[in-house]
Amino acid sequence: MTHNDQATDQNVDSSITVRMVRTQAELYAAQRLRFQMFYEAVGITPPAHIAAEGRDFQTYDLHCDHLIAVHQDLTTGAETVVGNYRLMRDKIADMHDGFKSALEYDLSPLKYYGGNVLELGRACVHPDFRSSGVIQKLWAGIAHYVIRHKVDMMLGTASFPGKDVEGIKNALSYLHQNHSAKAIWTPKALSDNYVDMNIVPEDRLDRKTAMMEMPPLIKGYLRLGGVFAKGAYIDHELASVDTCVLVETSRIKKRYQRHYIPGPQPYTDYRANA
Repeated sequence: MTHNDQATDQNVDSSITVRMVRTQAELYAAQRLRFQMFYEAVGITPPAHIAAEGRDFQTYDLHCDHLIAVHQDLTTGAETVVGNYRLMRDKIADMHDGFKSALEYDLSPLKYYGGNVLELGRACVHPDFRSSGVIQKLWAGIAHYVIRHKVDMMLGTASFPGKDVEGIKNALSYLHQNHSAKAIWTPKALSDNYVDMNIVPEDRLDRKTAMMEMPPLIKGYLRLGGVFAKGAYIDHELASVDTCVLVETSRIKKRYQRHYIPGPQPYTDYRANA
């Protein structure tokens, strides 16, 4: 990265704020970003009702909190949603349709987990704003949310683009052999689209290739101390191979706790009493 690139990143990051969705207009803007990233950017044909609206929306959205990164044009003041995370606490999920991850993973073992669980979903950042600073701000928002709601574990699906398991066999095998969740509460991919992650024998695994195959989001979860459920799942609608990652907040490495929680809460949680 050149000096000019660094300066540009700093300017972009200074124009980004992170907050919870406060209005229907903001929610729709987040859903339009999701539509761009999950369908248009990868050339996937969306379901007819999604295509008609030009936004990625689900029933789950009605019951979740939505954390967004907002870019403000420093000349005009216009705001654009450029990043998104959907947050669903277990007590809210239990009152409605459960976690979205349950469509791909058997989450029933979580009944043996004694803490509060937060599902992270629909994560995306516009490619023009995928600097480390923007992603860090989103994670700072999640960190404060975790503290506020006394979350003990985060879970969610993290995807490999495409459905070519052969092309990611080293990465899947690396995750299985080195970062599998061993506890009794570990979820397992549903049998209809189940993929065994232990493909390459450990003595033949190419770790360098494994890391090259790994999407940035999954690498980020590994840095936080994330572990992975049993098996992967092929999502035919979004043309991806999904893994289920679990991060116990008490196990997040201290250097990342300091990194993501450097100062005051970055937003107002308008659903704090939910």
